[in-house]
Amino acid sequence: MKSIITISLIFISTLVGCFHSAQYYPNTKVKILEVKKINNQLIIYYSTLPETIYYSPGINYQYTEIKDSLYIKILREKINKQCKYMAKSNIIDIKKDSLIFKKYGSNVYKVNVPNNFSLNIEESNLIKKIYLLDK
Repeated sequence: MKSIITISLIFISTLVGCFHSAQYYPNTKVKILEVKKINNQLIIYYSTLPETIYYSPGINYQYTEIKDSLYIKILREKINKQCKYMAKSNIIDIKKDSLIFKKYGSNVYKVNVPNNFSLNIEESNLIKKIYLLDK
């Protein structure tokens, strides 16, 4: 009977594993570098501390109309793990994003966030309206 319960718990934890164990980078270990607004998308460049077995697969975000701001959480996962996220991040391509690479160096991620909310802010002030959350 114990073995059946143990096997059931392992199976259930495997199904929900990634959803419940989502880790986020602490605010002190990540930095928003640049934000651009192109058509209906926000392009956010951010950096994390270099790690050997962890990376940032994406972000979760929430728009608040009251402050006209975007709150984001930057996911931190082991390299072989796949988790759900709202917007996928990619490490920058040195050829496509050579100016960003020259400006900020390596370990920079790029994420496209659909701007399907009313973030009506001039591009020069966008970075001031994006806040990092780590919990």
